[in-house]
Amino acid sequence: MLGIDFTNALPKILIILIVMSCLTSLTSVSGEAATWITNISMQESETGKAIGEGDPLLSGGIYVVHVNITIPLKADIEVVAYTQLEWDGQDALWKVMEDPAGAVKSFDPRLNEISFVPKAKDVKLVLDIVGRVPRGITMKSIDGLTLHLKTPIKPILLEVKDGSPLDYFEKVAIDADIAAFDNKLEQKEVFLNEVRNEVDDKWFSLASSVVDYSESLAAKGFTDNASEILGFIPSNRDEVPLKPVEKNPWMANVSYVSIGILGILATIGLAQWSRARSKSSAYEYLLKEQVKKLEVLRVRSERVDPRFASEVGELKETIKRVLGGE
Repeated sequence: MLGIDFTNALPKILIILIVMSCLTSLTSVSGEAATWITNISMQESETGKAIGEGDPLLSGGIYVVHVNITIPLKADIEVVAYTQLEWDGQDALWKVMEDPAGAVKSFDPRLNEISFVPKAKDVKLVLDIVGRVPRGITMKSIDGLTLHLKTPIKPILLEVKDGSPLDYFEKVAIDADIAAFDNKLEQKEVFLNEVRNEVDDKWFSLASSVVDYSESLAAKGFTDNASEILGFIPSNRDEVPLKPVEKNPWMANVSYVSIGILGILATIGLAQWSRARSKSSAYEYLLKEQVKKLEVLRVRSERVDPRFASEVGELKETIKRVLGGE
């Protein structure tokens, strides 16, 4: 029989069991089963307009976030609530609307975090956040270029202090340039859907390719050029080749198309990249991607407008030469 002193071992066993119990409790809190944020709504601060589930937030805009937190357990932990919104310099960033258990600790209403202790289970805590979306959140500079990118933003994030995340609410931030492109894209897509059964199939395929190409540039942050490319797509039936095709007024003006191609060249910084002979990984990746997309566009455009296809092919070959260091 093993000589184990259970009298001395029992306290150690109890400590281990307590630690394991705490770890299990925290795991359930931070896992998917535990929901802390039980209701949330947003609105524009100035107009009171409600922000829908899929609506983006505009950089520089001030929003009111109304948050209901239902504490799922009683625990001796400190929970920190963060926001990526900024204090607008006037109203308090945080407002405690309901706190029946007195869970919220003292805080500076101008800072982007407050904390509370879950003193009782199933108690509701109601917070308001009045803050501004950072103005530069959607802008990113790469090798001298300014890109405009849709960017995730968390109006509220809950986590254990010095521990794991518990729950969060996320939106997407955009700026005026991105919003303008999205509006223009929606208009062109609506128009193309309206005339889909009336226009020449080859023209529709080419127009769809141009739209896809503009979206790919916008997704990389080149919203200005992407918007210009969408300008190649007409907005009324008088400018599109109907069935059967007798002429192609959409791309009859070769000089206008050439200006657009030169716009692509300028926007992606090809001339600057060529002069500097810089092997920037960001540029190199982008340019190689454009070569592939332009080849698809060239092939689809050959049967509709050979002159436009030639312009696209020349741009593709120019990019390939630059990538080769010529």
